[in-house]
Amino acid sequence: MFQEKFGDLLRLSPEIQRCQGMTVVDIGGGTGQLTAYLAGRGARFVWCVEPDPELAGQAQEALAGHNNARAVQALGQEVRDMIGLADRVILHEVMQHVDKPSDLLTEVRDLLAPGGFAFVMFTPWGSPWGAHTRALLPVPWLHLLYPKSVLAEMRSSESGWHSRDLSATGLYKLGAGEFLALVEQTGLEVVRLQLLPVWQQQWMTQLPLLWELGSARLGAVLQNPHVT
Repeated sequence: MFQEKFGDLLRLSPEIQRCQGMTVVDIGGGTGQLTAYLAGRGARFVWCVEPDPELAGQAQEALAGHNNARAVQALGQEVRDMIGLADRVILHEVMQHVDKPSDLLTEVRDLLAPGGFAFVMFTPWGSPWGAHTRALLPVPWLHLLYPKSVLAEMRSSESGWHSRDLSATGLYKLGAGEFLALVEQTGLEVVRLQLLPVWQQQWMTQLPLLWELGSARLGAVLQNPHVT
């Protein structure tokens, strides 16, 4: 289960695991699986930042056996005030679930120590399953033909409630190109960009007209080059 969820991230950015003596922040860390793993790899301290109270509680239980890890339910400036500066920040499948991705990237920049790295992986909107509706729309890319209100109805009804607001279901329309533009605006530097191709068809990620549709997931290593 752990490898199924985090295998791509760790395979594309193996340096995440080399965290001995470092302060690491796992933003949107959910139930704390990755946080616990990194705590066991010799990190000085690992923070699991999870705004959802139920998930934060589960993460705290999962980290009970690690004296170098803690789960906190915090947002924005609270994180910086609590943690200070971090050597590494992880954003695993988080970017498409925040309403203001530019603000989050700015917070990541401010949280990183000069020269620190952020490791990002997310499913872009243009990918085959970008709306996370695979069970309801089994045909790849079909979500691109539906209005966001209809997709919201599908996503919410699957959980037994109804909404026509896609953001209310915890999903926002974030493409790969938009993400890279926001990174540049924020002042973070892209050290490495990796596009996981659809069905291992690497050529789809290399053509200008197809790379948004041909990227199943986007992985990026970002650096804070600025001295604060």
